[in-house]
Amino acid sequence: MINGPLRAAALHAFVSVGGPEHLAAAGELSGEELAARCDADAAMMGQLLSALHCYGIVSVRNGCYHLSPTGMVLLPDADNSMYAAVKVTGSWLWWRAAAMLDETVRTGYPAVLDGARDPYERLADEPDLAALFDQFMVSRSAAIGHELASLADRFVGVQTVTDLGGGQGGVLAAILHAHPTLRGVLVERADVAARASAYLAGQGLAEQTTVVVGDIFSVVYPGAQRYLLSSILHNWSDLDCVTLLTLIRTAMRDSGPDAELWCIEAVKPAQPGEYSPTIDLGLRMMAMFPGGKERTLKELLALMEQAGLRCRTTLSLAHGQTLLIAVPAEAGN
Repeated sequence: MINGPLRAAALHAFVSVGGPEHLAAAGELSGEELAARCDADAAMMGQLLSALHCYGIVSVRNGCYHLSPTGMVLLPDADNSMYAAVKVTGSWLWWRAAAMLDETVRTGYPAVLDGARDPYERLADEPDLAALFDQFMVSRSAAIGHELASLADRFVGVQTVTDLGGGQGGVLAAILHAHPTLRGVLVERADVAARASAYLAGQGLAEQTTVVVGDIFSVVYPGAQRYLLSSILHNWSDLDCVTLLTLIRTAMRDSGPDAELWCIEAVKPAQPGEYSPTIDLGLRMMAMFPGGKERTLKELLALMEQAGLRCRTTLSLAHGQTLLIAVPAEAGN
């Protein structure tokens, strides 16, 4: 466990000096050649490559290094790219949040925020990191978006899909590409909304989408048959979650009998002591978001019940995610 941060640091260092791109462009390079192309110290690069070889990130052939299949995901344009994920989680803000976890535990508030409401306020002052974070979220959400889009029978009769806090719109874009007759609405903060508009336009979806600037705790547009909350609830306290879900329930009531909330979350194991990646993610949420945490299915259902919602269906998605489809409690089956 105590060596875990060093492995993460090795990945971050490799990506930050451009190692994956240079190896991919050349096919294979010696340690000295790669160091020269990365403007790095040859001896230090040799040690880094030796470690990455052990971790399965690079392979060696005739004294030269090349990216392994696992290492290929460190390329920015790779399918299922982890490039932005490594850059973001290796940034000063994420490292500092982890290093200050003891203070967070003592005070009950993420020490790294230094009075900010959430890490998004901190990102607003770090445009380069914010752009990487957007890229991280798009790559992370791509698989989820494609899975949701594949549920074709659940989009029959649907006209509008509203994604609340959907970042640049990775999930929404996947759905709209698969269902071109749908309209999409994305609600995001001002700084993210501008980037979302550019991203969706780049996806050829400018005419099919409306980007609304607003706080999802106060702006929830009625008129959609599907409301999306993708990895949102784990950012917030139980009270905040109930507040948000209640707002959505009100919008759903005004949207007609076919309105549904699609909530995507990583569900924490119900059995105490059972490990899953949500355990680690829960610590990250605690370190960065006031009240942030991962929840069991029972806990998520309780939040919905408190907000006057009833979970109609749960579906397992890839990468440990779960889709919870909810309707107002008084709605029929």
